[in-house]
Amino acid sequence: QKHIYITDFTITINGSTQNPGTGGGTGGGGDSGGGPDPNFHIYLAFGQSNMQGPGAVEAADREAVPNGRFRTLNVIADTYWGEARAQGQWYDAKSPLIIPGTNVDNGSGYKIGLSPADNFGRQMLNSAPAQVKIGIIAVAHGSVALAAFAPDNTTAQAYYNGAGSTEKTGITRYSAVYAASGQYNGMYQALLKSALEAKKVGVIKGIIIHQGESGLNNGSGNISGTWAGMLKTIYDRLHTDLGLTPGSLPIIAGQMINGGTGPNNVLASDTAFQNETGISKAYVVETSGFAVRGDAYHFNNVGIRQLGAGYAAKMTPLIDYTVIPPVNPPTPGINIEWNSGGTVTVSSTAVSVVQGQNVTLTVSGSYSLIEWYEVGKSSPAATGSTFIFNSSSRQASATPYKFKVIAYPVSGPPLESPEIAITVTN
Repeated sequence: QKHIYITDFTITINGSTQNPGTGGGTGGGGDSGGGPDPNFHIYLAFGQSNMQGPGAVEAADREAVPNGRFRTLNVIADTYWGEARAQGQWYDAKSPLIIPGTNVDNGSGYKIGLSPADNFGRQMLNSAPAQVKIGIIAVAHGSVALAAFAPDNTTAQAYYNGAGSTEKTGITRYSAVYAASGQYNGMYQALLKSALEAKKVGVIKGIIIHQGESGLNNGSGNISGTWAGMLKTIYDRLHTDLGLTPGSLPIIAGQMINGGTGPNNVLASDTAFQNETGISKAYVVETSGFAVRGDAYHFNNVGIRQLGAGYAAKMTPLIDYTVIPPVNPPTPGINIEWNSGGTVTVSSTAVSVVQGQNVTLTVSGSYSLIEWYEVGKSSPAATGSTFIFNSSSRQASATPYKFKVIAYPVSGPPLESPEIAITVTN
């Protein structure tokens, strides 16, 4: 749901003059007015192919959750199953979330596109009050090692220089959009910059990751350290760069297929994950028995849904679902007044409201007749000193609805106001 508020005009509400300030913006699902919606819970998802989407997309995965309660912030502009999605904009979360195209074949006879992030978000809603919405930011690509997400370009480029073609394709896809020119840390930057954008409209609540088949660096580049150490670096930098309290986000990692425990058995258990990484809020989804695709690495679509549900089962007890009442913007009002010389003062000639908000337009002064006209129509929409624009009966559109008022003094010619534009958003 998008909220757009004009910030540099003065409006008159119930007789008092106010300025909405500069706290407005565009949002993806919250209804908190000018700031982040505390009831819009946002999760970061990253990794390699089992996070990217190795499962076949089915009809249920294409269904939007009603009332915009499950959203995705699109990271790379492209067409996803016939839907053109722009970079950095919110959409209903429908698969595919990461892989562009329709019913894509991976070249080995497997249909792909379903990410565990999809069912994770849907399952998170099962425990959430109706006022809570879920948002997903997903960054992943097949075969990439964890070093592809290194925050510093030195490490990311060292990995890129020795990586295979599939890995380079993924790193380049994100770096071309998010990294500085000539740098290769675009996967981390994509996650970070998207999360910074999301923070404007919601609250970052946690992280899910599926990575490990390719380890720390998949044998590429002169990169020292361990997989667990690299994950801790990424985790800590995200907190720092997002301005979050260190260690505050829970991070859930999925095991490899058939309960594989990852590099150095770091994902053998919650305790092993916490001890190896030094992250106190680190937890593991055990995958023994989850359905697999038939190759050596991937879950099928049933297993991917099981993995998504596993992430949600681990994450849900860690999340505070207390509903925080949103701070809604004041109902806009516009005042029109003529002075004795006939010069008109209009408190605002343009205002934007969320569908459902009314706008009260008033004329100050005494006149024998006041008529409100919608531009382009010959009959008045209303008469009298007050006209209430009901946005519930209007369609949301980028094209504003335009009105003017004509006031007839007891003596003298009629007075006509400038056009007043009201834009309705949803």
